[in-house]
Amino acid sequence: MKILKYLGTLLVLSLFAVSLHAAEIGSGNTFGGAATGGALTDPLSSTSTVDFGAAESLEIPNGATLTLDAPGEIGLDTTEEQMRMRGNSTEWVYATPYKTTCVTVEELAAADDDMLFYSPDVDITVKAAWCFCNSIKGTCTTEADIQLQHVDTTDASVTTMTSGTIDCEDLAGSEAQTSITANNDVSAIDTIIFDVTNTPDPATDQYQICIAWIYKIK
Repeated sequence: MKILKYLGTLLVLSLFAVSLHAAEIGSGNTFGGAATGGALTDPLSSTSTVDFGAAESLEIPNGATLTLDAPGEIGLDTTEEQMRMRGNSTEWVYATPYKTTCVTVEELAAADDDMLFYSPDVDITVKAAWCFCNSIKGTCTTEADIQLQHVDTTDASVTTMTSGTIDCEDLAGSEAQTSITANNDVSAIDTIIFDVTNTPDPATDQYQICIAWIYKIK
């Protein structure tokens, strides 16, 4: 939704120069206030307001390899799922669907189940999780293993998210994300909780638990 909002803002700006592939525009369409009436030159450009407000969608340049070499060019990186833009001299990420939420927890023990983690204010889909044990502050002899769940706050029903074991690692343990593959849609104002599924040693270590999520597609 945010990406569409940004695109809408870009496309209705006055004096916005746009280049389109002529083959995508048929005979009889209006451009720059005048009917085309026939074939158009390629590339098509204008310094007038360009209004696609009545269209159902608009496809922008996209692919695994983008070449953004002029200010104002935009494209969708389909590998990283990122909207990219070229500024005056720098290419930068304009929008990405992934968000990150982390919490710090002190003294995780085997008995720590149904621990509150995060409650989103919008519908989200959790995509991955990872966890660190603070081996600078503690010893992290046996790091905690984590299982994520989410709670429907209308009836307190609990759903376990489908994933591999989320192994917390010490700060030199080459931690990697664990994919969350099912039961991972969390409604607004519901809450995410977690269980400890092993016996951490010692039970006095500090942990950082993180999830990557996206806005749920309606």
